[in-house]
Amino acid sequence: MRLTWNDTELEFQASIARTLDDAHVLDHVRALMNEKRPDGDHLSDKLVELGVTEAAIPEQNGGLGLGYEPICLAAFELGKRLSPFSFASTLGIGLTASLLLEDDCLANQFRALKTRCAGARLAHLGSTSLSFEKKEVCGEVSFAWDTHNADVVLVATTDRSGSPILALIELGNAGVTHTPLPSIDPTRSTAKLSFKKAPSTLLASGDRAVTYAETLMQHVDLYVAFEQIGGAISALEMACNYARERTAFGQPIGAFQAIKHRLADIYTKNEIARAHARYAADCLSHGESDTGIAVACARAAANEAFLFAAKESLHIHGGIGFTFDSDCHLFYRRARFLSAIGTPQLETLEAVASHVVTTAEGATA
Repeated sequence: MRLTWNDTELEFQASIARTLDDAHVLDHVRALMNEKRPDGDHLSDKLVELGVTEAAIPEQNGGLGLGYEPICLAAFELGKRLSPFSFASTLGIGLTASLLLEDDCLANQFRALKTRCAGARLAHLGSTSLSFEKKEVCGEVSFAWDTHNADVVLVATTDRSGSPILALIELGNAGVTHTPLPSIDPTRSTAKLSFKKAPSTLLASGDRAVTYAETLMQHVDLYVAFEQIGGAISALEMACNYARERTAFGQPIGAFQAIKHRLADIYTKNEIARAHARYAADCLSHGESDTGIAVACARAAANEAFLFAAKESLHIHGGIGFTFDSDCHLFYRRARFLSAIGTPQLETLEAVASHVVTTAEGATA
């Protein structure tokens, strides 16, 4: 297991960081918040040029062949700056294509997917109630995220015989209804999707569909975890800077133990989450058998770290932290939004708890 990043990965991270710094992302986020609208399009072209969307696709198939770990670092940098760019969603097409490449029988689907949806954005599904028959999908998705300007949606459901299927639906097709929903973070979108005999492209069925759907969700959860860790670290930096500048009783408030302990608690949770995420990234990259539980642990730790950091940073800022002019609410909103997408928190915690119990029972048997 490798717990450090290599030079290629760090160079890729640095190029992402420079691009985001030049784009003044946080200023853009503040402007979007004032307008109460989602829009990550200003970063799309720049990140595509850097190869983020095709980093994991092998070179012989038109990608960069960098693997999955550099993508984690890109998610981290985007999270640090609260980027409104729907990273995991845009990446979803490239990830799906990369998975299809692993099976020679699905080469045609890969070519069709890469040709039709190059640079496309993927809307992710939450709670679903769908049916699939004759390559048409019916039903409703009560909660989908990153739907703003999305081109396609991946559907994991079953056909009439009960066999699992993985299909692709273009959101511009007839039979697809998109109803925006209010979001705690107006810079990221949510919606209800309704399908009425919406035409689709079947990508996989049976056990393959289950495997691909599970793997894609692991990728989504891991990249969201890195995004959360980036946000948590920025929230800590913001709190530390304020604690150095704000004075009370003739000295910076950071000199008081009550503040020191809060900052130390944020740092501790951040480092725990970072360690879990790094291990999960290594497992995912090498196809380890415990990838599922590693990703679940990373996601659980990252959820806790970002929510805790956002709330504590707000309290450390005091009264000004509760105002709209402060950036504290931006971090809190993003922390709440990210905690609601991907695998549900309760399901993640149940997976971690089940693994702990099973491991303990095995050790005492």
